[in-house]
Amino acid sequence: STRALSSAASDVYKRQVIRTKTPLKVVRVEATSEQKRYEASHITDGDDFSWWIADDESQPQIVLLELERSVNVFASRIRFQKDSSTYTHKVEISIDGKNWETLYERECTGWDFKPVQIGKELKYMRLTIEKSSEGAAGLAEVTLYQ
Repeated sequence: STRALSSAASDVYKRQVIRTKTPLKVVRVEATSEQKRYEASHITDGDDFSWWIADDESQPQIVLLELERSVNVFASRIRFQKDSSTYTHKVEISIDGKNWETLYERECTGWDFKPVQIGKELKYMRLTIEKSSEGAAGLAEVTLYQ
């Protein structure tokens, strides 16, 4: 249908626009747990092939990212560690680290790492991985764009 084509074209345009935006510097990243050699710092190192992996298969696992100051974030990109796994997760944002707003909750595969438009002010992002279909929770990269 024409509406579906229009929506698909709009999605492609949004992803192209997001790629022109500046990635924001994350000053702190923490996770509920981590394996040796697969530390939480890998989540924001700019390398899609270095990973954070939880130290066991217990869930949920929570990852917290902190920016230097509160800024308007145009979009985010979350890339999970294992392409073949399915991840049920929730993304929340906060200005003060105490009051949280849920942006979305969804299930996706590791192949689904398209940028998502946010358009909100935040200093903190909290990603809760509620369930992963295979083994321990893991992330390749999280990028926030201004």
